[in-house]
Amino acid sequence: MACRGWCSPYLTGCLSLSDKRGISEVTVEQIEAAQKLFQVGTVQNLYNLVMRQSEDVLEYCQRANIGFIPWFPLAAGSMTQPGSPLDALAKEKHTTPSGIALAWILKRSPIMLPIPGTSQLKHLEENIAATNIELSDEEFQQLNELGQREWQRHQIDKSQYMKDLEK
Repeated sequence: MACRGWCSPYLTGCLSLSDKRGISEVTVEQIEAAQKLFQVGTVQNLYNLVMRQSEDVLEYCQRANIGFIPWFPLAAGSMTQPGSPLDALAKEKHTTPSGIALAWILKRSPIMLPIPGTSQLKHLEENIAATNIELSDEEFQQLNELGQREWQRHQIDKSQYMKDLEK
């Protein structure tokens, strides 16, 4: 019998079109279109404390119980600078600004599946430790508002945001 889905020599079988799939950098309309062909299991879009262009996608995923994988989840731009509110909260909680950004991501939604990439053991340990950071509702809301203001103030596109972060 011929495979009618996606085959791999590393799998013991074939993934048919009825299996869940992950899709990336999509809109709500694109998720809905994809769901006519297969069940969407996860969506991976750029999303973090500052980059909020996928809020509607995240909300849709929550309602549809679709996992949301934010790529570049630790980025917070100028909010991570020394003396910033994010930096102050990090010092208060004995962590890093990236740890606070990851704690915010994790508290943001129960369907959030961040994958903060790193090649350094120290950063991996910091990322794992961030799962134990507890933000109060007030701290979460304060960070949420700061991130939204930063996003609205700049209204920057993804390519410019990535260039700014590389500086």
